[in-house]
Amino acid sequence: CNTMVTDKYGQTPLHCAAGWGTAEVIEYLLSTGNCDPLARDSGQKTPLQLAKERQYDSDTAIAIFKKFGNIKISHPIDSYVSVLLVGNPGAGKSTLSHVINDTTTGSITLGFFRNVGGVVPCTAGIIPYKLQHRTLGNIILHDFAGHSEYYSSHSAVIENLLQGSGGVFLIVVNILEKEAVKQLHQWLSVVRNEAQKALSQCHVIVIVSHVDKISNPVEKRRKEEIEEIIKREKCDSVFLDCRKLGGGGVDLFFKKLSSSCKSIRSTSRRNLSLYCHMMYGLLEERKENIMTFSDVVFAGEDNNDYVIPDKGEDVLDVLCSLHSTGLISVLKSEEKVWVVVNNSILLTEVNGVLFAPEKFKEHVDIASNTGIVSVSGLTRLFPEYDPDMLICFLKNMELCQELDPSFLIMTNLIEGDRKETRERASETQRRGERLLFFPCLLSTDRSDEMTTQVYQFGWCLQCTREHDFFPPRYFHVLSLHLAFKMAQPQEDDKLKRRCTFWKNGLYWFNGHGVGSLVEIVDESHNLSLLGGRDSKEVTEITAEFNTPLTTIKLESSIQKFNSTTNYSPTQISESNDDQEKGIYNH
Repeated sequence: CNTMVTDKYGQTPLHCAAGWGTAEVIEYLLSTGNCDPLARDSGQKTPLQLAKERQYDSDTAIAIFKKFGNIKISHPIDSYVSVLLVGNPGAGKSTLSHVINDTTTGSITLGFFRNVGGVVPCTAGIIPYKLQHRTLGNIILHDFAGHSEYYSSHSAVIENLLQGSGGVFLIVVNILEKEAVKQLHQWLSVVRNEAQKALSQCHVIVIVSHVDKISNPVEKRRKEEIEEIIKREKCDSVFLDCRKLGGGGVDLFFKKLSSSCKSIRSTSRRNLSLYCHMMYGLLEERKENIMTFSDVVFAGEDNNDYVIPDKGEDVLDVLCSLHSTGLISVLKSEEKVWVVVNNSILLTEVNGVLFAPEKFKEHVDIASNTGIVSVSGLTRLFPEYDPDMLICFLKNMELCQELDPSFLIMTNLIEGDRKETRERASETQRRGERLLFFPCLLSTDRSDEMTTQVYQFGWCLQCTREHDFFPPRYFHVLSLHLAFKMAQPQEDDKLKRRCTFWKNGLYWFNGHGVGSLVEIVDESHNLSLLGGRDSKEVTEITAEFNTPLTTIKLESSIQKFNSTTNYSPTQISESNDDQEKGIYNH
């Protein structure tokens, strides 16, 4: 029988059973898995609300709903798809974002070529939009800033967004840009790198904008070149003028994006539990951007419309399931848990300000050129937020690491000579100041001292595809892991360790004559690892790459290796015949 049939009041059999308080019928209907406990009648009441309104036996009915709190049901929040809009500044991303937003409630009228207005020239950070789009269905559109200063934090956000399911990448390229072909290659490499980390398959659509402005043979040839790349990479594509609603190609764009969203939904198999849907309803009604775990539990107890699990660990499981959808974020520290209901708060306000380029009005000089940010400075910049919550957010994204001031004495992260550095670190420690290290804010160049070192062993991780490269985040996360590792207390307190960081490399010395250097070179196409004295100690670092190394003789590629770095053949060739260099096919 149809358990979702409705009467003249829009009530299902479950509504009636809940309103009458017939426990056996409620339990039977829920056990079928074919009825919707969140369906609303013509008075906008759910079965649970009707059960809670009963004066004498509401507890019995509520207990039954809780018994079935973990049943899987399909509801609107299951169908949200992440759409990730990326590209260089000026490509037309924000304009396309406005086109999608402006068509949320209706379709585009053919021949309607109104110019898109209200577009902010420079997007700060990431602007997410939760949309219930007539053509695309439920989507969360993320408009990513195109400036390079944001790339590392963008990668961190994308990794988190794709943890629960796949998404649709929209790569926007301006055909009029001289570097359009290079930009497309770069973004395809970034997207390919992020998509392979996702649990589910991702879709990629290349949007080539400003095609209506092509006016010379060079631009026509560029268009042909881009078409060849798209064909070779087997991507979907649309050529359009995204500055106008209803402009050429926009209808085709919506058809392709809609098809991709449907494909993601059909393969996600996300069906969340009844508890998840009720929790999300509860959080939305509270209209608070950020809540503590205890706030959530209290809100669940003090409402008439929803129920949440009785045990704290079960409540946390429900929140984590919602986190996987991208609709909320759950931040966990050792002592506290926060629930970020409005993700745009952190993605736009925090990421957008912390990593803003100097020419942006949002830019604030909060970090030294060595990437050190004080927690007190972070608190002054964002006084409305709990600093521990902000640190948890940034650490969870692997954007920073909290370092003990005593460790900084061993590094170049506090400016000045060794004596001055030691005094400043001691003063910082005395004041109880907490310091954060952001590798993506590190802007210093490699010192000449690093090139005068003698290295006996060498490896090179090399991208074999011409346009592939090591993304900035690869090196930034490696720097964080090493900084965290070196900051741990050592058994031998007499070790005079030293670690030097710069924007694309680092060098560490273990105090026993062994020094090692890691650096991304050749426009991020190669990563070199050089070390001295004991190969066993040097090769321990390869575990941080989590990458297998295929070995070849160092001498066989020494000339090429020398041409791409500043190290002379004599420095590198001090290795013995059995000392080798590895090439990783990226």
